[in-house]
Amino acid sequence: MKKISFLLFFFFLLVFSSTVSAHTGLEKSYPAEGQTITDELQEITLDFETKIETGSTFSLIFEDGNEVLIENIQIVENRLSATTKETVKNGNYTLKWKIIGADGHPIEGEYQFVVAQVIEEPDATNNPNDDSNGSITTTEEGNTNESPSPAKEETGNTSAVSEEIDESNDSKPIIPIVIGILLSIAIGTTIWLVKKGKK
Repeated sequence: MKKISFLLFFFFLLVFSSTVSAHTGLEKSYPAEGQTITDELQEITLDFETKIETGSTFSLIFEDGNEVLIENIQIVENRLSATTKETVKNGNYTLKWKIIGADGHPIEGEYQFVVAQVIEEPDATNNPNDDSNGSITTTEEGNTNESPSPAKEETGNTSAVSEEIDESNDSKPIIPIVIGILLSIAIGTTIWLVKKGKK
């Protein structure tokens, strides 16, 4: 008889413990256990399998042991939610929760998750004001800044000087010819007058 009573007591104790455990466990959460979060994280929610009472809370521990500041803790039926004071940075986290179940018993647990946000870096090749490639920059008025080419001006001046030199060189042979013609005429005229005077 004592053995039967002991077995019945043990059986009811086992069933009761299983029932309490089932109704106070964590049903789902965000982030979930073992999840890797690639988006911005600032709100955390925990859904339990039973209604939870005031005084239930949780803490978020970074991999270096420092606790992340939590604010705006809210308890609605079986949901416990809160927000972090700042956006959660990349790294490994441990979430520790402590709740008071509908039966008044305190229950606690913990799990881990990872934050690995993808940070996009600005593309420097699309910068319209980048002068590194030697391209022509555009001013606010939309005009391009082009400096005058000194080479072209020097070339133009050189051509003008060359033309003047060519003209001077062309005029030099004409002068001796004209002088020669005038001398020939003068000599011829002098000879003619001398001959005429002798006659």
